[in-house]
Amino acid sequence: MATIIKRLTKGTLLTKAELDANFTNLNKELIQLTPAIFAPRAAYGNVLIEPPVAGITVTAGANVSVSSSAQATVGGETLWVVTATGTGAGPTNNFEINLPVASEAFSAKDIAFEIYTPDMSKVESMTLYVGSAAYAKFASRNITTALVPTTQGPFAINGLTAYFVHEALWTKSGFTHPVGDLDCTQCKLRVFLTSGNTATIGLRSVRAGVMRKKARLAITADDGYSSFMRMGLPILQEYGLKSTMSIIYATVGTSTYASLSDLQAYVAAGNECIAHGPNHPTTLGAGNLFSVWTTDAERLADVLACKNYLVANSLTSEWGAKCYIWPQGKYANTVTDLAFLGLMLDNGFSVARTADGANPAYHMQKNNALSTRNLQRLCGPIIGHTWTSSGTEAANIATIISYINDVAAAGGDATLMIHRVVGPDAAANSIQISSNRLRELCVAIRAQVDAGALDVVLYSEYAR
Repeated sequence: MATIIKRLTKGTLLTKAELDANFTNLNKELIQLTPAIFAPRAAYGNVLIEPPVAGITVTAGANVSVSSSAQATVGGETLWVVTATGTGAGPTNNFEINLPVASEAFSAKDIAFEIYTPDMSKVESMTLYVGSAAYAKFASRNITTALVPTTQGPFAINGLTAYFVHEALWTKSGFTHPVGDLDCTQCKLRVFLTSGNTATIGLRSVRAGVMRKKARLAITADDGYSSFMRMGLPILQEYGLKSTMSIIYATVGTSTYASLSDLQAYVAAGNECIAHGPNHPTTLGAGNLFSVWTTDAERLADVLACKNYLVANSLTSEWGAKCYIWPQGKYANTVTDLAFLGLMLDNGFSVARTADGANPAYHMQKNNALSTRNLQRLCGPIIGHTWTSSGTEAANIATIISYINDVAAAGGDATLMIHRVVGPDAAANSIQISSNRLRELCVAIRAQVDAGALDVVLYSEYAR
């Protein structure tokens, strides 16, 4: 076993037979190599409800039958769990989860709420409300997108997930001033069910004011391409912007990929590396963990070996070792099998990023508002970049810039994804960005940094 560990920490690839034969003991020893688990920063925001979740009431709409409503423990988390059935069609096919009335008014410029369901497809939509006494004045947000589970989507998860609502997303009723100025005392979540379906919904927590005074943006360069080192990094450095590279250690030093010495120089300049994959000995970075490996044991060994390669070569920090970038953004084999996410949490990973989420409403998050077992922490969204065509690239870049400005205004956390960097207007496939387009993004980012609204951070900041 010592030989196996030495080979992994040096980045030597193992055969499938070796992984199968040594996995049980290997996993135990790899965990011992994992850096100490440091306590994350205290959670942000004003707690409106969190475990124990006592004092909640549930109100059924005209076309909903509520069969149970009580505090319960699910997957080690204390939730208020409601089971209800939609009995008809139309907008009254809903029930409301009402938080206790606050004894003192609170500001709700933004809200993060953690919600659990084993089957998100049973949920048609959700509406969050915050308001003054008896909802004489209130703000609401109807969530109709990011509700369909996929194996790559950042929010719609069949498990414990979260949604974030910030100032720009609220719809106001009875007032015109900023939502953050409203003297709120009440909060509720209205859940709309698809007709004829029975759904189980659990509410874990609701926090107000979770976004930061200053937003954070992580710039991630996936795969470790040498083109990023040669063309992308100098442009970022011109604007004083640091970045994080996700590394497929099986490809380090091969054609079109950065060498180990390149990566060490990159880190010495104030950047960082974090784990990526897949590191299969024959596919060498192609595909994802679920397409190249057949068992979760093999997938976990791939992830841990990559992390330990980075640690052994001084390419990451204690916090960087808790981060992961999903190959092709895929974190599960099916929408109902999320066991691998649990394995990642059990093995010390606290944040991970998908390759999805460039959504007009939901492209930012705040991990410090969430439970350490919330799966959404491992399914972080991006604000771009994916190239589609030369004719649409200008609009694509403009949209990403609008997201950068949106994140800065909200005080949220966001991630920009890039891969290969090529010459001016030379991008020709989905993982390329033209140098002049990258510069446009840097100009927009630098403007928000100079305005004091945004910090550019290493991705590992999100694990703290």
